[in-house]
Amino acid sequence: MKKSIHLGAYGWHHEHWFSTFYPDDIPTGETGEEDWLLTYYSNAFDTVIVPADYWCTDKKVDCENWLDDVHADFQFLVECHARIFDCLSMSDWVDGLKKLRPQLGALVVLKSEVPSVDEVSFSDLIESVANTLGVDVSGAGFDEIWRQDDPRPSCLAYIEDDLSDMRSARTVAEKFIDSTGEGDTATMIFDHPELQAAGLLKFRSVLEIMGY
Repeated sequence: MKKSIHLGAYGWHHEHWFSTFYPDDIPTGETGEEDWLLTYYSNAFDTVIVPADYWCTDKKVDCENWLDDVHADFQFLVECHARIFDCLSMSDWVDGLKKLRPQLGALVVLKSEVPSVDEVSFSDLIESVANTLGVDVSGAGFDEIWRQDDPRPSCLAYIEDDLSDMRSARTVAEKFIDSTGEGDTATMIFDHPELQAAGLLKFRSVLEIMGY
């Protein structure tokens, strides 16, 4: 049985996706209108990493609205970083995650640094939050993340690639898929300053040709 592959990007607010992926007239919430970017993104992809910086914008994060903006099979992965707590309290962050819980796939620690927060180990804090929510944690100090330069067995791949070379990307995908258990659901997240949604869409077609 072929495994199911979830595909997405690191975040959905990308300036260089406007006009090339997002329509020019799509409401972005900057003038009080509803933000349709996530809805549009979720029509094309089925997962995303919510960057830590998304909690530190001028717009209030409303996780209940996020759930309303995506389809039922969409999965959120939330990046964990100490800078989040420069913008909001730990309790407010956890309250937001609780609202997101129905479609919260995992917490993700992408950076290797593990700073302390209020004299408590950041890793201990995140592990406590994950236990409260009943979700897994992937990344530094927790379950492994598969990377091109560090291909450890994992069902989550974080790949820094702009997908400009589909043949190379297919090779990367094959190596990742081979490292996962047979029949497991796996997730591939792409992140690169020049990543275009068109490249991600083309790569999704490559996965479909491969039978995933």
